Amino acid sequence: MVDFLTKFVGNNQTNLDWWSLYVDNVSNVKVSGAGITLEGPDNVILEQALKLNFKALNDQVEYEAFIAGLKPTREVGAKKLRYYTNSQLVQGQVANRYQTKENVLLKYYHITKNLIDNFKCFEM
Repeated sequence: MVDFLTKFVGNNQTNLDWWSLYVDNVSNVKVSGAGITLEGPDNVILEQALKLNFKALNDQVEYEAFIAGLKPTREVGAKKLRYYTNSQLVQGQVANRYQTKENVLLKYYHITKNLIDNFKCFEM
């Protein structure tokens, strides 16, 4: 997937434009997963389904999808990212407005923050 995207956005000028990452998560008794949409310059759109092989709470699914979307965005050399989420908790934690007390979410928080640090500009 990353190799495919890199062919479309391989020049440095394109990578200076804003990218957008959207996540729509699903967590119920039978399935946990998310839909991830990454939009880049020049109408580049990548959609991916993420299925988790473990039972997860909504906020865990949100973090998993966030991380799954951040990795290829970073790997194609994107420097500016806008992230769109419907999770008030994840947004508050990443923006440092909410404390992250639960151990599992704290691990997700640190992984996410490390990935975000690779971007020149990041907005939620």
